[in-house]
Amino acid sequence: MPADTSQILGLPYIQPAQAQKHVTHNEAIRHLDVLVQLSVQSRTIATPPSAAADGDRYIVPNGATDAWSDKVGSIALRENGGWAFFDAQTGWRAFVIDDNEETYFDGTDWSAAGFSQASLQNVGLLGVGTAATAPNKLTVSADSTLLTNDGTDHRLAINKATTTDTASLLFQTGFTGHAEMGLTGTDGFDIRVSADGSSFTTAIDIDPTDGVPTLPQGLNVNGPVTGTGIVGTVDEFGGAIIEQGENANGQYVRFADGTQLCTRKVALTDVACTTSIGALFRSVNLGAFVFPAAFTRVDYANAAMTGSDTLALRNNAIGARLGYLQDSNPDYWSHLVVLSPVSVAGVAADTTEFTLFAMGRWY
Repeated sequence: MPADTSQILGLPYIQPAQAQKHVTHNEAIRHLDVLVQLSVQSRTIATPPSAAADGDRYIVPNGATDAWSDKVGSIALRENGGWAFFDAQTGWRAFVIDDNEETYFDGTDWSAAGFSQASLQNVGLLGVGTAATAPNKLTVSADSTLLTNDGTDHRLAINKATTTDTASLLFQTGFTGHAEMGLTGTDGFDIRVSADGSSFTTAIDIDPTDGVPTLPQGLNVNGPVTGTGIVGTVDEFGGAIIEQGENANGQYVRFADGTQLCTRKVALTDVACTTSIGALFRSVNLGAFVFPAAFTRVDYANAAMTGSDTLALRNNAIGARLGYLQDSNPDYWSHLVVLSPVSVAGVAADTTEFTLFAMGRWY
């Protein structure tokens, strides 16, 4: 005897010599209309909605009440003001309108199918291109990873629980860490390196209160160092490290630690060494000079004769001396003399050149 219904969907067959064949045919069409391209309004509403329109379908969830109470997992169809039910079979899929996701029936429960907004919430592990394993709950295997903005800015936040914890980026070779930057056990920003992945040496430590970096291992510079933070205007309370300058009185170099170096070139005529001082002869005081930058204290000063048109002076002078009166302004140098082992007469048209030098402090 032929079967009364189909094996899969239970659609009624028209039997031989059956009367009112259209009734059986229409019932089969009704089943197909419900189950083909299946979509349901919801799979979480537990109480049959009184406002449902004819043709609305629902997946009956756990805890269903009233007319749905014993139909958990079934497809409920609103029909002629009442409810008709269709038992789900393993593997059926349906689109859930209020969740905007696809679901499938595993023989017991309906679950989200594939990727969906809801199925990606609060996942335990997520692997992209590879399998994720603890403690790396998010693992990506790719040539590059892009995090981009959603209109304007984009900020990647790495948060730690307490100051003594770690929030950092670790760079590895063959899964051995060799460089790390971030907050490693403090709230200061550190950059540190390791040869073996276990013992790290801090290269840069930046204080979070003032932003001042410390280099515990020192600094090895193989190229030029430039910028206003290196060479610029120094100040007792900040500024650059080195200041260089020149004016009509010469050139100077000023350091942030207070040290100052000054030089000045002087050209004089008619220089003679005729005044006897023991076994030597000296010139008269050749003049007073001001250096290009002010000192608060001078620790060393001297002069050198760098050339002379007077042959006897050029061949015999053994040096020049620079000095000032102790009760005078340290910027005002009142004594410059030349020493010679023989008496040398001056020549009015001859020029003698000197370089004056002083070292001390500018604060």
